[in-house]
Amino acid sequence: MRLKLTVAAPLRVGGREQRINKLEYVLYRGKLHTVSPRKLAQLLLDNSERTLGDWNTEVLRLGQKADLTSFVRDKGLVDPETIEQISRYSAPCEHSNFNEFQPHARDGFGKLFIPGSAIKGAIRSAVMYELVDEDRANRYVKTNRGGGRFYAGRLDKDILQSYDLPNRDLKAGPHFDLLRAVKVADAYGELNSRVEKITIQSYTEDGRGRTASLGANDKIFVECLTPGSWVEFDLKVDEKILTDFESRNEGMPFEDEASLLQLVRNFYGDVWSRERGYYGVRQSRSVDSEPAKEPEKFPELEEWIEREKGIPRGTLSKNVQKKFHRSQYNTARRDFEAGVGGTQQPSMTNPGVRDGALKVRKIKDFYGATPASFRLGWGSGLLSTTVDMRLDDDNMGTVLNLINNNHNSGAPIDGPKSRKLVGPENNPHSPMGWARLEVL
Repeated sequence: MRLKLTVAAPLRVGGREQRINKLEYVLYRGKLHTVSPRKLAQLLLDNSERTLGDWNTEVLRLGQKADLTSFVRDKGLVDPETIEQISRYSAPCEHSNFNEFQPHARDGFGKLFIPGSAIKGAIRSAVMYELVDEDRANRYVKTNRGGGRFYAGRLDKDILQSYDLPNRDLKAGPHFDLLRAVKVADAYGELNSRVEKITIQSYTEDGRGRTASLGANDKIFVECLTPGSWVEFDLKVDEKILTDFESRNEGMPFEDEASLLQLVRNFYGDVWSRERGYYGVRQSRSVDSEPAKEPEKFPELEEWIEREKGIPRGTLSKNVQKKFHRSQYNTARRDFEAGVGGTQQPSMTNPGVRDGALKVRKIKDFYGATPASFRLGWGSGLLSTTVDMRLDDDNMGTVLNLINNNHNSGAPIDGPKSRKLVGPENNPHSPMGWARLEVL
């Protein structure tokens, strides 16, 4: 199956450890030029042996804080010809005051691409989500004896790497991984990139609702694929390998490329809906649709506890039992009002995350547009890379506290307490990682 992926929001694929600092790039005329060390040394040597020696001294003195842009400018070596001579590749960049940036993946020739492994990783999340129900996900968290991303590794091993195979006595490990049957080629096409400033958005909770705010002092600069860029790639389900899995196991989640793609669309459709609810975006209504019915009202706390928990009104302890059930009640109510999993439109009195120190109106505009069908890469978020949408409030709180105890101070309302957003710190304009996937 031949697929096309079109970037809908700035997208970056690359290792978290990848960094390019000031001694490895030159900023010139609105572009960031990553230099070739060999060509740079030759340029400096051609100018004079002393110039090369001065740069070596600068690096020894300042280390990674050495500023190549300032150095070559001071030596009078900045012009279009020399920049072209020493550059490995370039990307538009409107920023000037930063120490390092994270590059997007490039092949050995310096050409932008999206690795098939990154696309397959996003598909893997969708398959896992299909196979793990709420009971199992919550049970894994409750029985955890580790820390950090404790249960995710156990789930991956138990769900996707523990199948029976013919002529194999063992039943665990990469050879028994169901996703061996899925082949994804590296994706190439028409790709453009630019260096973006990334803001970390978090929020605080008070009696009036959620308020978005800044969650990190340091800003992150990242080379992202720009919206409108596109790639094509081949997706294949290997029938022979899948038949081996089917011969000893029941309930395969997919049988061919079409059914696998449907899992992907279902999963990222749920992620999109959850993000819309988080930002309080109203569900769209077709012009030709039927007139809106009187919206159903969500029950009050005691009525909900009676209906969902079977505890008659008037028999609750005023403080203890109400507090125990309140977090689940709040989640159910906000999902109802945000239309998550249904068609109910959100209440105007509860618009989701409000503008605060961090303005999120443009993010709401993004989620009010045509839905994207795929998400991948750095900054795509916890919900897009795990089965954490299956967790109840208490277990989600446990997960977030173990990952980083600064994320929240108890059971969360509806998900992670931070998101990576693109744009200036006071007015970001886009989330990260969204794309549209279509069959050619």
